[in-house]
Amino acid sequence: MALKPLSVLAFALALTSTHADSSSYQDNSICACDQMMRSYGTSNAGLWGKDDWWQSGIALTLLADISSLDSSYNGTHFDTFATTYSEAPGYGGYTGFIDDYCDDEGWWAMGWLAAYDLTQNPDYLNLAISIYNDISNNKASCGGIIWEKGGNYLASIANELYIASAAGIANRVSADQKESYLDSATAIWDWLFSIGVSVRRPSGPTTRGVILSAAVELYRATGNSTYLDTARKIADAVTTTGSTFTGSNGVLTDCSNGCDDTSAIFKAALFRGLRQLQDATPQDTWKTWLTTNAQSTWSNDLSITTANGDTECQLGANLNGPVGNVTFVTQAAGLASLIAAWAVSS
Repeated sequence: MALKPLSVLAFALALTSTHADSSSYQDNSICACDQMMRSYGTSNAGLWGKDDWWQSGIALTLLADISSLDSSYNGTHFDTFATTYSEAPGYGGYTGFIDDYCDDEGWWAMGWLAAYDLTQNPDYLNLAISIYNDISNNKASCGGIIWEKGGNYLASIANELYIASAAGIANRVSADQKESYLDSATAIWDWLFSIGVSVRRPSGPTTRGVILSAAVELYRATGNSTYLDTARKIADAVTTTGSTFTGSNGVLTDCSNGCDDTSAIFKAALFRGLRQLQDATPQDTWKTWLTTNAQSTWSNDLSITTANGDTECQLGANLNGPVGNVTFVTQAAGLASLIAAWAVSS
């Protein structure tokens, strides 16, 4: 796979620069994305990593996001979207990206919406709609989306992904098709907050990030600023220095005490959701939080090596460092922090 060259010297200068700007975020993001792409299709056709099924939906989203920021980089891995579309369902026999878990499907729906935004390929939007339709068939009698099909467990993440997907589709289909998707999104939003979801005491970076994305999509679809008001409270609760999730240095503490091989990727949703919220209703404190985390990522959680003439930028799980064990999921999570800082600094 041909990768965009980046000199070690130029990259090292970006790392040590006392003044971080959009160009240094761009260089670091591209090098980190190229490294993530080295894990694509190596074990499972159309997927990243090994047996990383739903996690690959997050990687697809990140690839679309970074490609949208740099037109010259867009073509580097452009074929990945078509390859994933055709080959990934072969893993597990998951035709149409449908499996036994509604949150798995939700991650893929988000990924295909991002791919559609980048490429404008209607097949990707139609696939997101098909996935959404399948999730819609798994509502509990109480009103929420169940986590595992055939079960009765209600996980907030499955519902938040459903809201974000439904509202996202509403924003991308024609006006005469919009209403049903928007109605579904608002109904689950109202249900989720009616059962006592706390915006002041967020439960984790996974759900907090996705609900920020959902709020932005709902605001775009309705113009109702109360969705942004709720999102602001959630974002402030997560990003306040000394809070449950942010240390005294302003850096996310998630994974500071260790993460398993999959949970490390969860923070990617937080960086992406906050970046989307910053786009919709800018706040200096959120921009600072995103750039602070990106700078900590490349200063403390990055190992730079060379192999066959290529620069390899490997990211670990803990943004505060040390780098530790590097996997596809830790790479994707760190990449998300860099992309978000690049986007809000451009």
